[in-house]
Parts: sequence; C-alpha cells; structure tokens
Amino acid sequence: MAFDAYDYDDLEQSEHLKRWLRRYGSALALGMLLIVAAILGYGQWRRHQAAQTVRAASLYWQARQAELTHQASMADTLTRMLTKGYPDTAYAVFAAAAQARRLVQEKRYPQALTALHWAVTHSKDPSLQALFQLRSARVLLAEGEAGQALSALDSVTDPAYRGVGGELRGDAQLALGHSQQAREAYQAALDALGPDLPQSHVVRLKLDDLAVAGKPGT
Repeated sequence: MAFDAYDYDDLEQSEHLKRWLRRYGSALALGMLLIVAAILGYGQWRRHQAAQTVRAASLYWQARQAELTHQASMADTLTRMLTKGYPDTAYAVFAAAAQARRLVQEKRYPQALTALHWAVTHSKDPSLQALFQLRSARVLLAEGEAGQALSALDSVTDPAYRGVGGELRGDAQLALGHSQQAREAYQAALDALGPDLPQSHVVRLKLDDLAVAGKPGT
C-alpha cells in the first residue's frame, strides 16, 4: 500500500507539473530566451568594447607620433577623431591633454583651456581631473586671469596636489595684489611639499621675496 501511495503522490506531482507548465511554460521559455540573448549580447558588447579600445589606442599612438614630429595639423585631426569617436576612452583624454600642452607652448591659451576642460569633464580618474585643473590654473595665470585661476584651484581637493596647488594659489593671490593671502598660500605649499623637494626651494624664494617686499624702504 505504501508503494501505491508513492505512485499516487508521483502522479499528483506530475499532473501538477503539467498544469504549471501549461500555465507558465510560455513565460518560462521566454525568460530563458531573454537570459540567453542577454548573455550573447553581453559577449558582443565586450567584443565591441575591445575593438573600440584597439582603434582608440591606434589613433592615440598616431596622434602622439604626429605631436613628436611637429605635425600639428595632423595631431589635431587625430585628436579630434578620438574625442568625437571614442570620448569614453582614456586614450581620448590623454590625447586632449597632450594637445593642450602643445597649444600652451604655442601660446594659444584659449584653445588649450578648451582641450583641458574636455579632458577634465571626460576623465573618470579624480587624480587626473585634479591634474588637469592645475594645468588650467597655470594657463589662466598666463592669460592674466588670476581670479579664474583661483576658481579652478578651488576644485582641486586631492591631497597629493596640495603643494603644487598652494604655490599656484600664492601666485594668483600675488597677481591680485593680495600679499598676505599669497604668503599664507606659499607657506601652506611649503608645509605640504616638505624640505627635500626641489620645488620647495622655489616656494621658499617666493616667500623670501614677499618678506623683502614687505619691509619699509624696499
């Protein structure tokens, strides 16, 4: 009798499964198809991303070669192809930063600022964003825009750049005629840099110049 009971339970379970499949089988099949499609789609996306990275790397290498061989027009064209076609890649960010460096050397400051702004807004690395903001502050100082340089420096919060940022802040405050604020910024930069870095000597000289300038009769 126990065997018959088990047979009956198996039959009930089988009928229950059939009813469940009739009710939900289509949805289950559709769900499985969606899962398979998602897996296949993810694989295709990964392959697409890999191909994009390879193409971006090739364009970046060509742009760098053009920069190094002083083919500015070609470098600009390749950089534009990167920033337009592959804006989410690190290669596009580095190409824009390299372009900005050359534009600064050519004293084309507005164009350099545009390139640096693009690099800041498209970089996913906070440390790189801070570095590009520091470069923007330098360019703004070169343009005589000390107030805007201070605004750019306000966005730099990475402790690694406290020394360099403090020196630039001192330069900007000095350009605005704010001697006391410049002195405080230089001192903060000196504290952050420490005594062993070569840049500390430069900041110390700037502090000494301020001290001399502040003495009566000088």
